[in-house]
Amino acid sequence: MNDAHREARGILLRVGALLLAAAAVEAGLKLYAILAGIWFQAQLGVVAALAGVLLLVRSPGAIAPARALAALGAALVLARLLMIPVNTPPALLLMELRVQPGLAWPSLLVPLAALAVAVFATWRLGAPAVRAMQSAAGGRGWPLWPAAVLGGVIGLALALQPRLALDADAAAQAEALARRQLGDGWRYHVVVAIPDGDPMRPRLAFGMVTAWNDGEIRTLTVPADAPGL
Repeated sequence: MNDAHREARGILLRVGALLLAAAAVEAGLKLYAILAGIWFQAQLGVVAALAGVLLLVRSPGAIAPARALAALGAALVLARLLMIPVNTPPALLLMELRVQPGLAWPSLLVPLAALAVAVFATWRLGAPAVRAMQSAAGGRGWPLWPAAVLGGVIGLALALQPRLALDADAAAQAEALARRQLGDGWRYHVVVAIPDGDPMRPRLAFGMVTAWNDGEIRTLTVPADAPGL
């Protein structure tokens, strides 16, 4: 085994271990979020685990699909990050970072860390020693743009789904009820608004609204039996 081949196998081992560690950390965070009753959005998850397993085999034939998976994961996470201002008003996001740093900063730093892991894995799997290992085995690299496009589309779809699924009438009712509770000195962002499904006179079945002012953030649930609906 020459030095280049040994270097390539070392890269595959280290990158594979990194991806599996990222998947394990994410699974742990997800479990903690479930037990603590807080919301946590998966980032690389299964993609990182699958790519990591492929790389730990250290077979030349596993390099191309593992690198494509890493590129897909990077594009997916990046698309979600870019859509944060669409799902959360920037003023509310800045307020959360200042008033609720224990919740807001992890929700921003975790996807940034996942993006860094995916980009690093994609870059290292394109190293000259790894490419030489592929060529020596008669293989070749895959173009990354199809995986990146697919990851971007999936990320955009997942990020936009809550906004697109938000019923406009139910959202207006939820905001009106929240405004009735707190008044006009607050700004409001409807997170969830579920209609009752009545086609003749649709009413709000359940709503969740985030309200904030210059120094406080509140999350309100508006009940289905609220008067005046």
